[in-house]
Parts: sequence; structure tokens; C-alpha cells
Amino acid sequence: MFGFLEGWSVDNLKAMIVSVVRYTHWPPETIDKLYIDDLDHHGLLYWYNDAKEQEKLAKETNVGNN
Repeated sequence: MFGFLEGWSVDNLKAMIVSVVRYTHWPPETIDKLYIDDLDHHGLLYWYNDAKEQEKLAKETNVGNN
């Protein structure tokens, strides 16, 4: 049921929270309301994966613009 948490640590969770906050600029109250899963937009992992994907797309878009 919680297979997505396998191998995680508190440090990994903290890094995810920091990444999501930097990406979304959400206040702590909003982050506190999120679940840890990636099932839908109510999950921290959902937004973390979105931030990673957006960063990847930004890098790919800027490759030829340097």
C-alpha cells in the first residue's frame, strides 16, 4: 500500500518539501494539508514530480539558447 515510501528517509521528505515550496511558493499551511502520495493534486509527491518535470523541460528548452 505504501510502496512509494520504500527507501525514503526524513531527509528525502524534507528535500521534497523544500523543492515543492521553492517551485510553488506555497506557505507552510498549504504544504501541511498535502498527503505524501502522488495519486492526485492533493499529494506532495504529485507536485514534487511536476516540479522535476518542469525543471527538465526548462533545461531541454534552454539547451540551444545559451
